[in-house]
Amino acid sequence: SNRLPSNRFTELSSQQLRHRILVVDDRWECRQLLTQILESLGLDIRDAKNGQDAIKVWQDWHPHLIWMDMLMPVMDGYTATQYIKTHPQGRDTVIIALTANPLETDTDTIFNAGCEAIIRKPFREAEILQTLEQFLGTHFTVQRQKPSHCISAIKQPMDNLQQVLLESMSQEWIAQAHEAAQKVDNAVLLLLIAQIPDKNHTLRDALINLVKNFRCDVIFELTEPQL
Repeated sequence: SNRLPSNRFTELSSQQLRHRILVVDDRWECRQLLTQILESLGLDIRDAKNGQDAIKVWQDWHPHLIWMDMLMPVMDGYTATQYIKTHPQGRDTVIIALTANPLETDTDTIFNAGCEAIIRKPFREAEILQTLEQFLGTHFTVQRQKPSHCISAIKQPMDNLQQVLLESMSQEWIAQAHEAAQKVDNAVLLLLIAQIPDKNHTLRDALINLVKNFRCDVIFELTEPQL
């Protein structure tokens, strides 16, 4: 179904330690997507775009858990994980490998580097939650959204947004965004939104806001082919 569920896991159960989480990926849209999911759960998040930056953040900030992309320029995830895990302070840091290639035969290499688990890209939000519950013992409470007022708040400027969208983006871009919204593929949507030129930052911000609020259905309507 293309409709998003009305239940969101939006907050940590009370009386819980606020965990520090580091997201490491060389692709901006992957960092952005994971960061949004984790921040909506009330966690403290920092990010890094390669293994070298990750080690610096780890040394200064001591995250409880690291999502580690394995293939990155400058320093890959294998090297960074090994470095952290050979340090006494790093032994307790949970490191979860993020990998895009489902046919990888190097699962052993990932575990030998010191990762506790592997999540395949594109990941699902449910997997992220399960991993946090498994390794950090966090529990999430389900919050029901109150859709009525937030939909009307978004609906009002819809016509204007659609106009701007048609004037500033190509038909091909709009079709790709429509397909991504239908699949609720936030990573692809953020990639597409990143292509919107700076002069249309209002449009870009509005669309990022919709993705952040899990309103792919609104983006789906906005990008509906015009008859």
